[in-house]
Order: sequence, then C-alpha cells, then structure tokens
Amino acid sequence: MESHKNRTITFRLDDDVARKLAVHAKTRHTSVSAILRDWCENCDHKIQLPRQVRKKLELIARGRRSLTVGKLIENAVRQVYWRGDW
Repeated sequence: MESHKNRTITFRLDDDVARKLAVHAKTRHTSVSAILRDWCENCDHKIQLPRQVRKKLELIARGRRSLTVGKLIENAVRQVYWRGDW
C-alpha cells in the first residue's frame, strides 16, 4: 500500500447550511470551525465516518505526532471556511 502524505480531504455542505452556519458564527463572534468544534464536543451524537475514511485519517495522523483524526477534520473545516468573508 502506498503512502500518500499530501492528500486533501474536503467536507462539503450545501449552500443553505453553510449560510446558516456563517450567520450563527457571526452572531456569536466566532468562526464556523469553532461552532462545528463546539457542536461536536457538546453533542450526544458522534460523527460516524465510513471505515475507509477513518482508516485513511488515522494513517495520515500517524505520520505526524501532533495530529489526531479530530485535528485533521478541524483543519479541513478551517481551511474551507477561512477563505470566505465570514
């Protein structure tokens, strides 16, 4: 199995959900990634990733000591939403 260290992982939301998250983040004076991170920490439900995706994330996280699967997801969300004007 080949090791791909420079892969980009994208999480997509439809435009309506992204707008609602942006408005909610603006009213709270925070970022969308912080809203999603807080929601995940305070939620009773866990985000269920497909087995293949979880294995890939664990493989990527193992390559770097400071990363975990959660931090990879957080970084991906931050990169997507940091570019916008919100």
